[in-house]
Amino acid sequence: MKRPGHRLELKSNYMLRLGILGLGEGRSTMSAALESPQWELKMICDLNETLCRQRAEEFAFPHYTLRYEDMLESPDIDVIGIYTPDKFHARHVEAALLHNKHVVCTKPFIDDLAEADKLMELSRRTGKKIFVGQSSRFFEPMRRQRKDYEAGLIGELITVEAYYHADHRWFLAKGWSLENSFKWLYGGLSHPVDLVRWYLPDIAEVMGYGMMGYAVPHSRYPAGYHCNPKDPLPFIGIASQKHFIAVYHMGLYADPGLLKWFTAAHAKASPKKLDMGKSCIRYKKPGDIPFELIGELASKITPDEWIAIYEKVLKRKK
Repeated sequence: MKRPGHRLELKSNYMLRLGILGLGEGRSTMSAALESPQWELKMICDLNETLCRQRAEEFAFPHYTLRYEDMLESPDIDVIGIYTPDKFHARHVEAALLHNKHVVCTKPFIDDLAEADKLMELSRRTGKKIFVGQSSRFFEPMRRQRKDYEAGLIGELITVEAYYHADHRWFLAKGWSLENSFKWLYGGLSHPVDLVRWYLPDIAEVMGYGMMGYAVPHSRYPAGYHCNPKDPLPFIGIASQKHFIAVYHMGLYADPGLLKWFTAAHAKASPKKLDMGKSCIRYKKPGDIPFELIGELASKITPDEWIAIYEKVLKRKK
């Protein structure tokens, strides 16, 4: 798949010849293509002839068809922009690739991961590129934020939170958005997920334990957690339990020296009596937490040191 920012390699002064499928969502692309010096709009297509006529009149562009096949078979089209209901994306993308067309597809690209491998392989085999039209990172506030980040104004990136709030009443007017086959999660979540991946592109799959947690990823420690090697090696967890706030630190359970240091340091840092189990430190309310001490605890062991301690304890138990 091509990510935003990648370009097709074109001959100098060559204009990409575009066909657009789906004239509801595709209206904005139609408008942009007609104004662009890099694109030549050749044909538009929709099953709704009234909508075709409306767009033809609106943009003074008479070249429309009701048959997708006309667009697929046209030798005058290099790229097909797909703006149909989500459930049709996979079949429309596949047809375009099989007819040697590059593809721009609105998000979500597909709503069923079972189709992903087939389409990616087809793209590789045909040599035709797929670009997902995810536009959020090109909005001006996002561009300015990214510019500040790359200039170092925001500082070191530790965590990313992304939200998606929108008034979807206009979208509910589309009949297919109310069908059982429509998946809101794919349509809405794609925006914040794309922004997270923009800042944290190298995502590793981890196991969540019902809390926010930090683990050593398989890329660093392929053996994983001995209880289930498919899970990464857990290290620190933070959870809001029913009657207390819990901080879990596996090093306290495995390293007696670290436990001794923490016990003594906690007595100096907090007037509250230390309440903890083997690896769980419990606090009744946020005001009871000695945050600087917890931060120091988190920095006491590096990932490599934790791996060495873990393997030593594991070997001893065996």
